[in-house]
Amino acid sequence: MNRKLVITFFLIFSSIFIVVYSISTNAAPPPPTPPADENERELIERAVLNAIDGQREYVLGYLVNDIQIADVQLSQDESWGVVYLERIDPQTGEVLPSEPGLAFAQWTGSDWEVTLPTDPGWIDLVRSAPENLLTDEYKISYIEMYQIEILSAQATYSGYLLPWEAGRMVYLSQSTGHDQYIPSGSAHYSFDFYISKTMYQLRASKAGTVWRTRWGVPNGDDSDMGNYIVLKDTSTSPTTYQLYLHLAQNSIPVELRTEGAFVSQGQFIGIADDTGQSTGHHLHFHVHTNPNSYWGTSVDITFDDVDINGGRPRRESDLKYCTRPGDVCNQFRNFYISGNGAPGDTTPPTGDLFEPATGFMANSPSVHVEGWSFDEESGLNHARLIAFYDNAWHEVGDEISNIAFSLDWDMCTSDVPDGPVSLALRVWDNAGNPTLGLPGLTHIIKNYSCVAATPACKPGLDQAGIYSDSDFQGDCQILDLGEYSQLSPNIDNDIESIQVGANVVAELFNHADFTGRSETIIQDESDLEDNPIGVNQITSIKVSAKSMSPAAPVVLISPNNGEQFPSGSSLSFSWRDPGGGTQFQVLINGPDGETSSQWLSTPYWNLAGLQLPAGLYTWKVRARSCTDNSCISPWSESSTLNITAVTTLPSITAPF
Repeated sequence: MNRKLVITFFLIFSSIFIVVYSISTNAAPPPPTPPADENERELIERAVLNAIDGQREYVLGYLVNDIQIADVQLSQDESWGVVYLERIDPQTGEVLPSEPGLAFAQWTGSDWEVTLPTDPGWIDLVRSAPENLLTDEYKISYIEMYQIEILSAQATYSGYLLPWEAGRMVYLSQSTGHDQYIPSGSAHYSFDFYISKTMYQLRASKAGTVWRTRWGVPNGDDSDMGNYIVLKDTSTSPTTYQLYLHLAQNSIPVELRTEGAFVSQGQFIGIADDTGQSTGHHLHFHVHTNPNSYWGTSVDITFDDVDINGGRPRRESDLKYCTRPGDVCNQFRNFYISGNGAPGDTTPPTGDLFEPATGFMANSPSVHVEGWSFDEESGLNHARLIAFYDNAWHEVGDEISNIAFSLDWDMCTSDVPDGPVSLALRVWDNAGNPTLGLPGLTHIIKNYSCVAATPACKPGLDQAGIYSDSDFQGDCQILDLGEYSQLSPNIDNDIESIQVGANVVAELFNHADFTGRSETIIQDESDLEDNPIGVNQITSIKVSAKSMSPAAPVVLISPNNGEQFPSGSSLSFSWRDPGGGTQFQVLINGPDGETSSQWLSTPYWNLAGLQLPAGLYTWKVRARSCTDNSCISPWSESSTLNITAVTTLPSITAPF
């Protein structure tokens, strides 16, 4: 029976007011509902595998035979399909325990249209999927995991041990390979550890305090991310959070279900299971810096008991995803043996500062600090003085190994601004336990203006100067107008600040052949760490006159040429600048004429609330290096995309 007749029949005989979807009254009739039998699931599986096959080289990175459909679920009206993907070990044929991939299939009236995690509009489908397919908690989990991340250089955190008991061998199913299913990069530095079809006990990889826990999700309930414990580690700057995910129901000890409970390195914290989104018993472990959620963008860490890649476990299939600057993927192993023994010392060390006193007014560059640190059980390992300024905690001076200590801190050397400064201690014992909180916390006022350091080099009006340290210090090199594919050996790939003369711009590249990530610098940058190009990554530079027009952005990245989107999709355009452009403009040509962006300072444009009507479109980009339009590049080559109409049910107001 036709769906509209069924609805009308129900409304008349039930005498209820119902509004079935809110759209304009002149909408086209809905597509016919696909037949309800297992053949539809087979058609969906085939469509998904075909989509993966067509994108495998630049999306999933696996041959189709390495991807298997774990499950297909249909919405009640059978117009939506949610597909869960799992990976198969090509050597053993076993399912690799990890988080499943999530794909969508939507019935168009004639076939199933597939959307993979890296397709534009995928996150919109997560938000709008029927509740019986994806619960709200499930949606929140995926939105957090797939949060778009701007990649930049990150610090590496050390001192971790593999999170299970010493002497036990556990297998690795993926690390950087998470990027195939979580292309936001939020899980790039994550690890999936498993023993085939076996639950196993977990020990804290590093000491901390309990920050978040969840223990009541039963095995087989995949409505959310499952059970987890998150440990907060204030011994790092910024504070880090260790996520242990997919734990067995009620396996977290009762005493660790309270926020703030202290956990020693090696202490039992739960049992690895497969609760939540999981294709088998395993532990998902990563460290992040997000204080607002159990999930956060993972940071690079090293394990003291892993003897390859400087302490980084890697599986050979991860190699194709090991693409970030600084990634280490030189050796591979599928199994790892822990050195994480049970803790003998479960009491954190202590310490205090008794000089300077709170309210001390520093009228000179140097501050005299005195204090002590101690541990009764395993003994003191070391302490560090830390200072809070510029909205962050900074380590000050060298490690302190004596119980009682005194030192003089030069605030000018540390570039401390005038105003309030806080001081405290971090202390570690020989069992790896850090202090809790901020022992010795005191607050002083810096009331001395430091004399600015003279730059190590001084570029002229038609030159640029590059420096190995921030604030234009360290090793340096003066660059005249020209191209530099090879920099001085003592500064190549070791640049942290740059100065540019009034008549030039500097185009920075992280590859030696003027390719890769790039950025155009038009004014002095005392610290490149917050810039898109980052620090310690620049290997080639072009210095050119400001009057020269930039080159056209020759590489259009997204959307792919000829890509198709349903109407209403939230679109983002991105491109790669070959150098010279400081602002960019996008021109879109479609059925209703031309639409252009404002001049943008970033190499991407999100249309946000601007939605394109159905039709065929072309888009291109140009750049400029000044604001008076005298230095505008030619347009890039054009790329095409197709917006398809989406038909939905009309609005019906039934009589009461």
